[in-house]
Amino acid sequence: MKRLKYKDIYKGLRVIDTDFSIEGVIEKCDNPHNIIVRNNDNTVNLYCLVEDCKEGMYDNSLIKK
Repeated sequence: MKRLKYKDIYKGLRVIDTDFSIEGVIEKCDNPHNIIVRNNDNTVNLYCLVEDCKEGMYDNSLIKK
């Protein structure tokens, strides 16, 4: 399973959160600190794909479905 990098994502990409087995679609990805994914159950998760994030919010659990 290849973890997604910011350069690999785009709005509408179907993804899976491997930590929680949640499937969804990237809804917004204008900023690598604020990736918004709308899940299949219509909830929303926020991800940060900046490895050295100073806020400690980095989450590398997204893969392409």
